Amino acid sequence: SVESNSEDEIDITCRERLVEWCYRVCDCGQLACSREAVAVAFSYIDRFLDKEVHCGLSFFKLVAITSFYMASKIHSTEELAICSLVELSRQEFTVVDVCQMERKILEVLDWRMNPPTVQMFVALLATLYRDVYSDVDSVFQLATFFAELSVYEYSLVRYERYLVAVACVLN
Repeated sequence: SVESNSEDEIDITCRERLVEWCYRVCDCGQLACSREAVAVAFSYIDRFLDKEVHCGLSFFKLVAITSFYMASKIHSTEELAICSLVELSRQEFTVVDVCQMERKILEVLDWRMNPPTVQMFVALLATLYRDVYSDVDSVFQLATFFAELSVYEYSLVRYERYLVAVACVLN
């Protein structure tokens, strides 16, 4: 049974390491997973952990791996295999742990699994600007990079995704 515990408290560094791990999994080339799935996964994580009273490091990692798995099923062309994620986690968790956590996350999030992401808003803004300006691709490539970096920054969770996207474009 998956229960939260507080053996090691989590901090901002834990989040940054897990974001980096997810991006590395996306970029490794062995798994077909979009980088936007990382933003979706961390939306799940943030909303789920907002409802949890205590969260230790092991619990946080299980939530992160499970959320990444769930995001890949919905927002990638090819779903990540649970077995692959268990292997990538160095067998810290079992397939049963991930399945139980998936059910718990779905229940807590009330099946709201299609959140808007900063990347999505950047892409929409790019479409609007391309109709007006012909040479904006480099600006929006950089804005997309900033959007990906925004996932690392926990302090941005409290802002609406579209505001973060506008800030990415303006920067």
